[in-house]
Amino acid sequence: MSPATDRAQELEHLPRRPRGLQGVLRRAIPISRLEARTRTRLGKSARALGKRIDAKLDSSGVLSDVARNAERWRERQGMKGPIGRGGHSLGEDHFDELSRVFQTDGLDAFGRLIRTDVTDWQLDVEAILRGEYERMYNAGGSGAQIKLGIRPNFQLRNRFILEQLADRANMLSGGFSDDMFDRLRTVVAEEFYLSGNGPFEVAEALVDEFSFFSKARARLIARTETLTITEQAQFTLYEASGVELKRWLTTLDSKERFSHFGAHGQMRLIDEPFELIDEDGQKFELMMPGDPDGDISQLANCRCDFAPVVSESQVLSQDAIWAGDLDPDEFSKDRVEERDRMAEREAILEAEGA
Repeated sequence: MSPATDRAQELEHLPRRPRGLQGVLRRAIPISRLEARTRTRLGKSARALGKRIDAKLDSSGVLSDVARNAERWRERQGMKGPIGRGGHSLGEDHFDELSRVFQTDGLDAFGRLIRTDVTDWQLDVEAILRGEYERMYNAGGSGAQIKLGIRPNFQLRNRFILEQLADRANMLSGGFSDDMFDRLRTVVAEEFYLSGNGPFEVAEALVDEFSFFSKARARLIARTETLTITEQAQFTLYEASGVELKRWLTTLDSKERFSHFGAHGQMRLIDEPFELIDEDGQKFELMMPGDPDGDISQLANCRCDFAPVVSESQVLSQDAIWAGDLDPDEFSKDRVEERDRMAEREAILEAEGA
């Protein structure tokens, strides 16, 4: 059994809710400021997209064309009253109804009209996320250094990690744009074809959809992504720098998840997952709060954090802490080799002294 495992077992009997850690967490990372900046930029971008599409719809007259197409389609379907949104529920048939509507000439014309704008918006969102991800990662790395009692000098320059962040921004922005495209088509399909509403009602519904993304959706994305990136930066720094233990910290304000309340104070080896159990007894494993490989039910809107647990025997100097430049795995390997060389020299000197 390793010394780290022994220490983990010895420390596991400590109170699960350490004194001084009740209520809102006192963070070394400006989470709220990072969230607000990302939320504001995403919301502004979505509102700009809404204005562009609204202007294009006004100048093209496509909504009137789609309304006529929808009226003819409803007559062929034998629809005399509203169904779907604003009427009775379609239940399991809703998806099939929408699928048929999406094949109509009117929806096809609407999709062609907005596709370029939505694609341009995707590129804008990707650029926003790439810049914010790098800012979040640097904040996470600096916060981790502060927690270790080291003067913060973290600056992410490792090309591989920067590429990983860029890939994540590309993947998420692509998902957002596809979601936005489908949402806008669904609004038009439900309002025109399934509910029988006119261009004015459809225009209002589209405005509501952009408002939803620029507020609620942007807030959720900003909070979840800020936590994920900053916690990932901390975890990578701790692991590369030889921190052996970690402790889960939960904001205890009666708003936390049942599973996160139970995890508060839980201690694990740095390379072992925390275990979370929800009210139904289902178990989840996360390497850290916001773990990108974790179940989304444990990630969205999470406000938890985790802290390094350093033994008295560990000496952490500025040079022994990963600063974001070298490959973290290579840094860790070099650090271990240097530690082994020092231990060997000390053993030789001790033998010579004897």
